Amino acid sequence: MTKLHFENEYIAFMIRLLKVLLLLCMPLASYAQWDIGVAADISFPMMFNKYVKDYNHSSTGLGARININYLPPNATFTPSLNVTVSPYVLPVYKMLTDRVLNMNFTALNAMLQGKVKKQISDKELYFGLGLGATYIGGHSVAVSGDQQTVQQLYVDSAEYIKRILPQAMFSIELVMPISKDKPVYAFFGGQVMYAYVAEQQTGYRIDVMADGTYYKISPKLTGHLMTPSLYVGLYYRFGKTNNR
Repeated sequence: MTKLHFENEYIAFMIRLLKVLLLLCMPLASYAQWDIGVAADISFPMMFNKYVKDYNHSSTGLGARININYLPPNATFTPSLNVTVSPYVLPVYKMLTDRVLNMNFTALNAMLQGKVKKQISDKELYFGLGLGATYIGGHSVAVSGDQQTVQQLYVDSAEYIKRILPQAMFSIELVMPISKDKPVYAFFGGQVMYAYVAEQQTGYRIDVMADGTYYKISPKLTGHLMTPSLYVGLYYRFGKTNNR
């Protein structure tokens, strides 16, 4: 499957998500409010499989996030769409030494979730469950450890690993007003996303010469991908001013 085909599939999925959200919201749209927010997001992607053994996490990644919340009047359950773009560094193979072959990805996540609200004075606490998908596109590889003793790193492949994966998510978020004159709110949150990556055959090959040892590797991205993340940002609230 080509890179263009992956990207077209992901764009089509995003459009379907937006259509579903709009259809759910249309009956009460004239009475509801909307939160549109932007945030900085730091993620901690972890991969669990037999190829990485006990080396599950390689690096954190700082990304960007957009949240869109639909807020029916006096509702305690609200739908939400969030989209994040983050760099992922995932271990794909544990070598004989302590070195690990990592692959660098760009990850685009889109999640549609339902959130339960709890009002705490002028603050709002949300607990959410969601489903969605992530597109991960690899663009480079690296070997962990002292780079001075890596004599060779040769990639024999036309393209890096690219996948579209269904995901599930749990989140918690605190929203608080920061202005008496403007409908601007600060929000802080955390979430955990989970995806299962089924094993596929690839023509991907990497030659590594490190510490006097030669490795001929055919890495596979497979196993359990778990991504905790934390985020902080600002909402602007549109619509009629009423308590929700």
